[in-house]
Amino acid sequence: MIPEVLIPVQRYVTVLLLFVAAFMWLLLRKNRGEEGLDSLRINRVYTIMVLAILPFIVGNLTFFSEDIARVGNSFLLALIFLIMFIVLFKFDKKNSAERVKDLKDMMKGAQKHPIKYEFAKKIVLPEIKKLKETEVKIAKEKKKFSSEKLKEMKVLKAKEKAIDEKLKINNELSDFIKKNQKNSEEKSRSVNVELSKIIDSKKDLEKKGNNITKREKYLELKISEVKKRKKDLEISVRSQKSDISKKTKEVLSEVRDNAIKEIEDRERKLDIAKTELGSLKRDVTRREKNFNPRIKLMEKREKEVEARFSKLRIKESEINESMDNLQILKKQFAKDERVLKKNQVEFVEDSSEIIRREKKTERVKDSYLKSKAELVNRESELNTFEARLSRRKRDIDALERRIARKNKEVSILQVRLNKQLEEPTKDRSDKDFGEIVSEKVYSAKKKVRSKNGRK
Repeated sequence: MIPEVLIPVQRYVTVLLLFVAAFMWLLLRKNRGEEGLDSLRINRVYTIMVLAILPFIVGNLTFFSEDIARVGNSFLLALIFLIMFIVLFKFDKKNSAERVKDLKDMMKGAQKHPIKYEFAKKIVLPEIKKLKETEVKIAKEKKKFSSEKLKEMKVLKAKEKAIDEKLKINNELSDFIKKNQKNSEEKSRSVNVELSKIIDSKKDLEKKGNNITKREKYLELKISEVKKRKKDLEISVRSQKSDISKKTKEVLSEVRDNAIKEIEDRERKLDIAKTELGSLKRDVTRREKNFNPRIKLMEKREKEVEARFSKLRIKESEINESMDNLQILKKQFAKDERVLKKNQVEFVEDSSEIIRREKKTERVKDSYLKSKAELVNRESELNTFEARLSRRKRDIDALERRIARKNKEVSILQVRLNKQLEEPTKDRSDKDFGEIVSEKVYSAKKKVRSKNGRK
């Protein structure tokens, strides 16, 4: 089964391969031409291949019987090989006779012969073609090189512009960073001063709070003795009333003056800080979330203080009947406590502002360090890029020198070949070879000679 299938398939494959080979031969003949195929010395291969295909085509015809197809195939093959043998034998005889005649003519002196033309055609023309091809290649390379050079120059100019812009931006950033650094240093100093003031005020408030607790304890101890010392207290309260009112007025005036001064200073600082805090509102909102537990602690403390005051008020309500004068003192103490609460609230606000400013200064310092590192990296990149540019320029100069040398060599070769070609055109006749004649004229003269010889 397998050989019965493979034999017809093999025939068809051979026919297809021969057709493909004939088509490839046609393409090669078109691309190179007859002159380019002289080196192969098989100009009639196409006709031979077409003749070789015929027996296989006849063998594959199905409307004949197998015996007739085999006989036709073998007969055609034998006939084709006989024809090829006869044709090749005739060509060999003809070429050998022509060669003998040419040699005899060359042996005769001062006779016209086209050997110079053949020499120029077979030796000089290929060299000229090669030179022209090399010139075309060099011109293409020059164009490519010039276009690449222009592109590279454009790219380099664009990169230089970008680098200049980056340098300007970096210089502006460095100036801005220096200014911000100075401002941050000044702000840090002012913040440190404010911190010291706030710490002092905090200590004072703690002292006042301790004094208040001591006074509360002292009052609790004295409340038990109030009933006994009612009469003494009335006298003492009247006498102390004037002193306390004077002291409270003095304390309040001092506190108000200090508070007004601090408020004015803080308003100035807040006006300056408002311009800076415009861009940092989002960060402030995030940080306020972190301050919520502190606010809750302060609220708890305020609630505890209010609880204490409520207890004191309950105790005061019990003693209201016998301690009308003590209520006045308690009201004054309540006023002092309100002032203390206000001071506590202001202290909390100031402490939050100080923490924010400290974080701002830390951020500015971090950004300044990052920008410094980026500037150092950019400077290193610029140095490497300049080194690459210098290397590229050196390579371009070397290529230009090589191209100039090649151009000089090509021009010298062209001059030499032009001289060699101009010499046979100047004097068409030569003592040794005679007049230079084209191949067509020479073949026509040969035919005339052969006809005359036959006659």
